[in-house]
Amino acid sequence: MKRLSCIDRYELSFNVNISNNISAVEKKILLNEKHYRRGDSNAIVARSTMSRVKYRDMNNPCHDNDKKFHVGDIVVGNDNFGIYKNELQVVLKSHYDTRKNKVAEIDKVDIPLLKYLKPWTKFKFKDITN
Repeated sequence: MKRLSCIDRYELSFNVNISNNISAVEKKILLNEKHYRRGDSNAIVARSTMSRVKYRDMNNPCHDNDKKFHVGDIVVGNDNFGIYKNELQVVLKSHYDTRKNKVAEIDKVDIPLLKYLKPWTKFKFKDITN
């Protein structure tokens, strides 16, 4: 009961394994920002866009972007993504896009929670990287 009482029913929380090459700005975006899924959602990614405004002037070089992204991967737009640079996205359908850097992946146990990531849903990440 005590563990259940600690659950925030107003904000989803995902355990994540952080990528080795994550930059300082990407780590701030991932772990320190308040995220919510935009209302104009799509089936490919859940977009959290405030970081692209806040970190607009911060450089974000390309890395970890040469392979296909899979469901549960967390990506951040790199310097080649124009106005979407530093926007955080949660991958909902596999795709390939060199304008995004993989920064983390949601723990396999938490993947089923993605179905609750509806438009305007608040969410956060907890680093469980070993």
